[in-house]
Amino acid sequence: MEPHVRCDQLTSNLDMRHDSDPKLVECFRFVTNALKAKEFYRRDVQYIVRNGKALIINELTGRVEPKRRWSDGIHQAVEAKEGLKIQADSVIVAQITYQSLFKLYPKLSGMTGTAKTEVRYLLDHFLDSFYVHIIYAPLI
Repeated sequence: MEPHVRCDQLTSNLDMRHDSDPKLVECFRFVTNALKAKEFYRRDVQYIVRNGKALIINELTGRVEPKRRWSDGIHQAVEAKEGLKIQADSVIVAQITYQSLFKLYPKLSGMTGTAKTEVRYLLDHFLDSFYVHIIYAPLI
């Protein structure tokens, strides 16, 4: 059953004073996301519709990112707004910080052309976060 149909059915049968009811909370999320999709997500600005799918436009590059989806039901709300087939909500199954990821490896290396200008910050940051030292290698 489509979310908007379920919301209509739920709101007609629920006591609106009990906002902790999971069905009402879900309905409120659908309505909130629908309003966000309508007011804040613009076709051909934040997304395009191609081959029956809402595709996100990267705001920094202007490129379409076909494998990316908005989370928390926003993508589904945009799909509903555009009359597209609504896909399943994306779920984050794992998450890790850069610091934790880097600690999984016994050795790290990297190179930058800007480390010398930011040496004090980088020394403090890298020593505190990654327990690594910076070595300056001048160009000849």
